[in-house]
Amino acid sequence: MDNELKERSIEIGKTIMQQINYNRLKVMVGGWVPAIGNNEEGAFFCFRFKARSTVNFCRITLRADDTYNMYFCKIHGIRLLHEKTFEMVYFDQLLRIFESHTKLATNL
Repeated sequence: MDNELKERSIEIGKTIMQQINYNRLKVMVGGWVPAIGNNEEGAFFCFRFKARSTVNFCRITLRADDTYNMYFCKIHGIRLLHEKTFEMVYFDQLLRIFESHTKLATNL
């Protein structure tokens, strides 16, 4: 990954973190192992969370049309069990979808 792409991915990842208020979210749901990266879909931010038995991982990827894809799955040991993908999500829907899919509250 060249430096320009890496810097852009970091910038996008930080923006996603701000849009979902990750600092508050990680306290509310036990978020850990955050990562910012880039794959074939685009730049993404992902994290694991402890408080759910059915899913414990979320990846949010910025699409070319300025919407997001949200991918939820269960990581168990070295196995990755796909759960659900939401496509064309607007930034103001990110937390609502997270809460509705995981059944976890993101605020008091």
